[in-house]
Amino acid sequence: MSFRRSVDGWDAASWGLIALHVVLLISWWPLLPWFVDIYYHLNVAQAFRDAGGVVLHDFWEFAPEGRPHLYPPALHLGLLWLDSLPLNVITLARLAGILAYPALFSAIWWCAREWLTPRGAYWAILCSALPFSYLLASCTTIAASWATVWWLLGMVAVQRAAWIACALCGALAFYTHLSVPWLMLLSWLVLAAAEPRLRRPLCFGAAAALLLASPWLAHLWRHRAAMELISTQENRLLELPIALYLLAAVGVAAALKQHLPARGVLFSLLAGLSPLLLHYRYRFFSGQGLLAVSLLCGVGLCAVHEAIARRVLRPLGRPGWLIPAALTAGLFAAHPVWFVEADRLVIGDTALSHLALQDERMPRSNAVSFYYPQIMDPLVEIIRRQTQPDELISCSQPSVCGLLGALSHRATTTGMLAEVRPARAPARLRAARGQASPLQSARLVVWLKGQGDAPPALEGFQPVEETDAAIVLRNPAAAGRRRMAAAAVPLTAAHALLGAAVLGIADDLLRRRRRGAIPV
Repeated sequence: MSFRRSVDGWDAASWGLIALHVVLLISWWPLLPWFVDIYYHLNVAQAFRDAGGVVLHDFWEFAPEGRPHLYPPALHLGLLWLDSLPLNVITLARLAGILAYPALFSAIWWCAREWLTPRGAYWAILCSALPFSYLLASCTTIAASWATVWWLLGMVAVQRAAWIACALCGALAFYTHLSVPWLMLLSWLVLAAAEPRLRRPLCFGAAAALLLASPWLAHLWRHRAAMELISTQENRLLELPIALYLLAAVGVAAALKQHLPARGVLFSLLAGLSPLLLHYRYRFFSGQGLLAVSLLCGVGLCAVHEAIARRVLRPLGRPGWLIPAALTAGLFAAHPVWFVEADRLVIGDTALSHLALQDERMPRSNAVSFYYPQIMDPLVEIIRRQTQPDELISCSQPSVCGLLGALSHRATTTGMLAEVRPARAPARLRAARGQASPLQSARLVVWLKGQGDAPPALEGFQPVEETDAAIVLRNPAAAGRRRMAAAAVPLTAAHALLGAAVLGIADDLLRRRRRGAIPV
């Protein structure tokens, strides 16, 4: 089969598929944002704005002591760009989740088109768009999505021999996410081992990316004792898109049989993502790991397409568009997903069926919004009315506390990023020293109904208001206050550096029109 043929209609079909899902995502606007991760990022962005720059100490969670701030800053600077628009917090949260989807899928399309063909890119986009779990991962774990964008653009830079862009993409990945850039580096090393002609430039790109990221990496190293792996409850949500794995196997066989020049890139992506199996099995099988699977599916479906055309349609003189139309319709209609914990196989479970038809045959706990206006808005009003901007709040549920903190713009005594330990001493040691507990440091505590009776630490708190969802208690003796950290990098300089990196990537990629490190 030929991977050299270019058909412009394939590009239109790819973009049409992406646009369809974006439009359907927007139709869900009142039910967004999904899950709770975005509220952590909004709290960080608000803290950067308050402090006047990028800070290295988290003063808005686990207050008043806080903890080292170890989450890379690029996403939060990007959120501040959006925040320059006249948007409220929830609108910003919804917009950030929606924008991550076309950004990621555009990068998948560009990478697949560079290394395969427009036809291969279409099949890769189709297979990426099929699983609802991948759409959820794209829109909820948006820092990982943007880091993957830089990873894929780095692969485009490799194809175009745009080594400045390659280094900048690698650096931006380190400034966007904690773990994805290391997966990216592993994939680069595997590709360098597979393609000797790329060994020197890829090593240069990796070394330059590490050098550019070294200030942040040094900060992470200094505070490495504060980081820990936590149990991942999401692994219980494992769902397997069986057809994609079968098509990926066909793609592996076709790439090897045809000696496809891009096979080194495809296998390097798969190898780079494989460490997710050690701790994040859900993300490998149902989330970010589907990136490599979908690209291999693109090769597999090209092989299937060519085989059907050669053996069936051409002898009968039938139009060629019947093949992609039939394959696309068949995959959407019959896409099988096995939900491991429920031990249930669901046919036709796709992102399209969920977005267009609100398919609820298998509800997902991460596909719900924690923001209910009738519940959260009254609580936010109470918090603003009952506290000063530098006073602390707490809640019986840490995730909801982060949401309330983002909406009310208050620091919290709890935290959402459990991988980073708070600076405060353990509870037993605090009690021995006579220090206040986290709840006792808060001026206001939101105790959600259904969470059981209030603990002894809330003795002496005064119930001030009550809603259908919660009891709000005030601590007249609270002495805790938000202790704002000094900015390590002013916002003006941080925005300038980020903007220069993005412009540098765009300029280097667009100037080098497929010079090609490997012919395709």
